[in-house]
Amino acid sequence: MIATDFANESKPTGLTAQFRSGFFDYFSLELADRNELLDESFRLRYQVYVDEMHFERAEDFPTGCERDLFDPRALTVLLRHNASGLVMGCVRLIVADPADIARPFPFEIVAGEQIARRSEVFLSTPRKRIGEVSRLAVAKEFRRRKSDQEMGLYAVQELGSFSEDSRRRNIPPALGLVFAAAWLGVEVGLHAVFVMMELRLARLLRSLGLTFNQVADPVEYHGLRAPFEITRESLLGEMSPPLRSALDLVQHRVQDLAQLDIPLLKAVRQRSGKHDDEVSGDRRARFETGSPPGAAVWRQMPPGVGVPITGVPS
Repeated sequence: MIATDFANESKPTGLTAQFRSGFFDYFSLELADRNELLDESFRLRYQVYVDEMHFERAEDFPTGCERDLFDPRALTVLLRHNASGLVMGCVRLIVADPADIARPFPFEIVAGEQIARRSEVFLSTPRKRIGEVSRLAVAKEFRRRKSDQEMGLYAVQELGSFSEDSRRRNIPPALGLVFAAAWLGVEVGLHAVFVMMELRLARLLRSLGLTFNQVADPVEYHGLRAPFEITRESLLGEMSPPLRSALDLVQHRVQDLAQLDIPLLKAVRQRSGKHDDEVSGDRRARFETGSPPGAAVWRQMPPGVGVPITGVPS
């Protein structure tokens, strides 16, 4: 693991208790199992990544839906505001391409060589058991401050100053999405999930007890971001008790969602049930010989590919 400035991280706060006590009184998780739900997530991504953050050009998405070539191999989670019925947030979990398992993930394209040198998890985990979390977006109507469009965490720092009733109304939706994407990876049999995120977000998540390990130096990637990883073992066994309780609440809902009739979901489940016969040494050799996957593919990718989560894992 690369040295970071996380030495003074704080202990889990009362935020997780508030998440546990009231989150699903106000919000509902959905897994996009039809085009209408996918389109809702694409429109929200357009609002955040094109209109607000200007990471992408509007002319590249004339329909008002921001999407890329990774979406066909991604499971998309939406967070809906119960009272209004509006989709207030979304995130996706990219899995290995069922048609060609060797096709790169976005994080490999951006920092594959560094990760191959520094992450034993990446080198030793079969590709079918790797995922990437990306495209976290929270609608501006549900963010408290302008800077939250960068953090994507709905003014987490301000929650401690609110009254108890106010906190229940102001639980950070992005935290629920992060939990949902992480547990969805467990449900479909992944062993490791990678993300591209800002260091300050990693510190914040760690202060809540959710630890992502940095596996490469920061790169300029719509702002300074670094690749992070979290393993199945970390999710299942290394969390603080308050965060574990909060994740358990999400777990039950994600388990129900994971039973939906989605072709990609079925394909990933079937693939995960097979023997792990991939030779990780083949991947190690590809990097050691200076031929990381994705370099040529990156040059051919259309606009919109590889944009990281807003402040959260890619």
